[in-house]
Amino acid sequence: MPKGDRWEPVISASIALAAPPGAPILLRGPLSKTIDMAADIGFTGIELHFRTVEEVDWDLLDGKLRSRALKLTSIGTGRIFTMDRLSISDEGSEGPDAAEGRLRSMIDKVERYGSDIIIGSIRGKLSEDPIRRPVAYARLVSSLRRISRYAEEKGLRVVVESINRFEADNINTTMDLLRLIEDVGSPNLLAHIDSYHMYTQGEDIIRSIRLAGDAIGHVHLADSERLAPGLGAIDFEGFVRALDDVGYKGALAFEYAPSKTGSEAKEDPTYDEQLRFGLLGIKHVIRCIESLD
Repeated sequence: MPKGDRWEPVISASIALAAPPGAPILLRGPLSKTIDMAADIGFTGIELHFRTVEEVDWDLLDGKLRSRALKLTSIGTGRIFTMDRLSISDEGSEGPDAAEGRLRSMIDKVERYGSDIIIGSIRGKLSEDPIRRPVAYARLVSSLRRISRYAEEKGLRVVVESINRFEADNINTTMDLLRLIEDVGSPNLLAHIDSYHMYTQGEDIIRSIRLAGDAIGHVHLADSERLAPGLGAIDFEGFVRALDDVGYKGALAFEYAPSKTGSEAKEDPTYDEQLRFGLLGIKHVIRCIESLD
């Protein structure tokens, strides 16, 4: 492509107040520190992961984003399930109602930022029973319709993430994801792909990106074993080229563990490790984007 037409996506760092050592959260700690770290590394956006809106100092977040010229590209909602065991596909009414209530409160808070709402682990586990599983899937579809409708009223998009079969019992492939989106039938429900999940699932990554095409609304980047891009087995030059070919214009969010052992890390990362692995990842991905010229 001509030099002046270079694809320049918002590159976003995953951030949380706290996370286990091997969790796919790049920057951990107080927002007053992690947002500055993201900007200093060279990120142009952040992806914030939290359980409840009460966890976040929204005035601090707002001020920091403005002062460092960063965009809140997206919010991760998986902790509602992984920590509180609430999902939008539960059999009992209390789980889905509570999970949807959390999501609506999050949507209300990030309306002003135009952030994408990620639906990953919060969709829960579907039953292995061949009779009950379709019923659970129907609950999932109905819930996504309600959530998408609510987000659409606020001008926001919902993006559903495919998660590999070792971590989730549903929506494991890009094809599964596209079927779900078709079943929900909401114009602002889009596909969220993740290089790590696609690789771990054994997908043909380039083919899957081309298959999803303009249905892709959000992208997570992590190498094999949840390493920084460039430290594992995934071809990120081919990955970003395929995204560019299908006309993807959204954010690239970095969701990996800041460690040389990735998801196998046993100790909390130091401040220097978070900086180092953030820099390694962003430099590699920028080189891949520059190779598109």
